[in-house]
Amino acid sequence: MKFYRFLSIAEKDAGNSAFLAALQKGVPDKESFLLMLPEAGSHLIEILSPGKKEWRLKKDRNPSIVIGAASDRDTAVELTAELIRDCFNTTGAFDLRAYLAGKYGEVPE
Repeated sequence: MKFYRFLSIAEKDAGNSAFLAALQKGVPDKESFLLMLPEAGSHLIEILSPGKKEWRLKKDRNPSIVIGAASDRDTAVELTAELIRDCFNTTGAFDLRAYLAGKYGEVPE
């Protein structure tokens, strides 16, 4: 599990110093939700919580890239919608890797 250097943070969480500190340490709060680019498959973004079993199963064996974070599920869904909408409006497609590379000049790897 890798964190993208240009991590998208939900606006309401941007001022939460404890939330941000945990992300910087690479140990997100178990109540938070992370947005990830899946390595393969038909999903655009996966939303997982470090407190859930799926996270524990994926974090060590799956090289997914964390591209966003929010403190709760609803905010994570809103952030996901915002990223996908911006991607489509900017590129006319749903290639989030290409969108992020164009926006930040760095491909999420």
